Amino acid sequence: MTLANVLLFSLGVAAIAAPLWVHLRLGKVKKRAVVSTLRLMKATPQTSKSPRRLVDVPLFLLRALMVLLVALGFGRLLIPGLRSADAQEYAVFVLDVSGSMQARNGKVWEEARRETLEALGRLNQSSRVAVVLSPAGLDKTEWQTPSQAVSKVKALSAGYGANRISTSVREAVTLLAEMPEDHAKVLHVVSDCQHAAFADIDRATIPSDVELRVSKVGEERLSNRGVSVSVVAAGMTDLGLYALSDGSGGSLKLEENGKASQLPVGSGQDAARMTHAGKKDEWVVRKLELEDADALMADNTAYDVYQAQDEIPVWLWEPAGEPSQAEPATRSAGRIPGQTTGPRERHVYEQASYYVGRGLQPAVEEGGATASRYRPMTLTDKNVAEAAAKAGEKSAPRLLIVPAGKVVPDALKDLVKAVVEAGGSVVFFGGPELDRNAFDAAFGELSGVKPGAMEDCKGSPVLAEITEGNPLWGGLDAASRRQLTKAPLKFRHALETRLNARTLVSYADGVPFVVEHASGRGQVFFVNTSADRAWGDWSASAPLFVPALHLLAARALGDDSFLPAHEPVLAGEPVTLRLSPTFAGRFLKVGSGKWPVGSDGRVAGVVFEKPGVMDLTLEDGTKAGKLAVNFPPVESALEFYSGPVVRQRLESLRQKGGGSSIRWEGEAQGGLAWRLCLLGAALLMLIEPVIANQRARA
Repeated sequence: MTLANVLLFSLGVAAIAAPLWVHLRLGKVKKRAVVSTLRLMKATPQTSKSPRRLVDVPLFLLRALMVLLVALGFGRLLIPGLRSADAQEYAVFVLDVSGSMQARNGKVWEEARRETLEALGRLNQSSRVAVVLSPAGLDKTEWQTPSQAVSKVKALSAGYGANRISTSVREAVTLLAEMPEDHAKVLHVVSDCQHAAFADIDRATIPSDVELRVSKVGEERLSNRGVSVSVVAAGMTDLGLYALSDGSGGSLKLEENGKASQLPVGSGQDAARMTHAGKKDEWVVRKLELEDADALMADNTAYDVYQAQDEIPVWLWEPAGEPSQAEPATRSAGRIPGQTTGPRERHVYEQASYYVGRGLQPAVEEGGATASRYRPMTLTDKNVAEAAAKAGEKSAPRLLIVPAGKVVPDALKDLVKAVVEAGGSVVFFGGPELDRNAFDAAFGELSGVKPGAMEDCKGSPVLAEITEGNPLWGGLDAASRRQLTKAPLKFRHALETRLNARTLVSYADGVPFVVEHASGRGQVFFVNTSADRAWGDWSASAPLFVPALHLLAARALGDDSFLPAHEPVLAGEPVTLRLSPTFAGRFLKVGSGKWPVGSDGRVAGVVFEKPGVMDLTLEDGTKAGKLAVNFPPVESALEFYSGPVVRQRLESLRQKGGGSSIRWEGEAQGGLAWRLCLLGAALLMLIEPVIANQRARA
């Protein structure tokens, strides 16, 4: 025999003091005689020195029993074996169907399904059951009878998505909250209890009136490694990274469009890096396999699919070098003493365009191929006039980048004007070599800014906060945006912006850092720092400079789709696809589901149930491209909690969740007992006045 709510029972027992106080207070009432000669005498209080005793003990016991039965009823007296014939529950099963459940050739999943079916078999057929899958995928949760739930569970198999226990628990609690309070409410979690699945479980809450059950399946430790694919993408950089989940070295079997080879992954390296290169519009399918057998085979194969794109030429102006000092006549035969030799040839690292060129076209490894579609072409005094003549042609580059120089050649003025009139874009950089007067006279109205004197950059972060909605760098992840605000910049120009100029990014104190200005058919940008290392080491920090420069170039070219269309997605995760806007208003068909294509070509909320190379096909059969779907790397870890630890974590959520102070227990534990207690108390309440009246007359 147990009590489900000890607190309410304790309060009920304490309430027995009420009839006790009443009986002690009453005592025996003595009859008084009224004598006329005593009416004028002052009354004095009388006290009794004799101890108070219970009056009418049988009636007191009856009233005390009535209070005790009420206390047992609200305290939920449970007696095993004493149960009603129609015991019912509202039970929600959170069933783990994530990728890790395929471990040991599916034996972990078989154990989970067996646990769930046995629990369903113990329910009365009048109970109501909901099965919440984690992850949900395309499944829709609904209340069923236990027999219907059994049929559903028997038809299930372990999926490939990442577990979302926190989301599933919140959904289960919501379902239980919608049900009436007339029967027991049970939340039953069946999972292998991976660490990653419980990462954000603290966001969930469990009311105190919900009984919690946990079934931990599978072993505590399993040895496993898998293959993961990621794409580094910023602007037009496109690089595939192929890694092993445990960070160890090894060799992968690579199959590219039917050709097999070995891809080594060095020990201690993050991943093997391969560029996405090929003939324009050619589809390339890469399949990577880890041939070693381990605890989970589902993650031993990964895919990468991409379509080769055109290269993007970019003009890069290289300012002339400084004039050299006069040379002795013996070393410059035929020259007049004191005559300079003309512009000095700079070392490659001294060139103002060096870091911009490397940023636009970074090498995968030192001396290796580039992962960028940008192809910078250097312009000097010798070929700038020829470039200006070609600026209006369709084949000419649409982007010109101009680092600061001490002089502004007329040919450069003509080139900038021609690029803008043709609808292209120009990006200017500042720096110590910028002739402010010459720049203002040549490009001031065009650029929308007026550079001033050099100023110090003080404080950290140097730049103002870059939010997710920033039009220039908002597409970077949060960590990269935070790092970018701390870029190693030392100096800048005092900058005055002109009418209609738009500041895209600012320094921390509000001084513009990147300014955008529409001019004619084109766009002009001004970056308020130097393109080389004269004013700081930003340009030499590849993780900061390369993505920032690529996104700047992408915006200048009017290309906001800097993420590649072929970036791999994860099985079981809702994703937004980007198709051609020409497909707007039609439907994309994936398996048994279909999704509408938006006016901009976006398709939101698409879920792929399993890994592989997917042909994107519209409902009418039109081919819309290919896509790689991979196993979630987080499911490869196979790091587990024990059952007691999971129960403890979930029970801690009950304290935060609040809920009813009464815990409604399951009928299977003897709910008939407390119902009989309340019924007995009600009957005593009916007969107590009759008995009390008769005792008073006696």
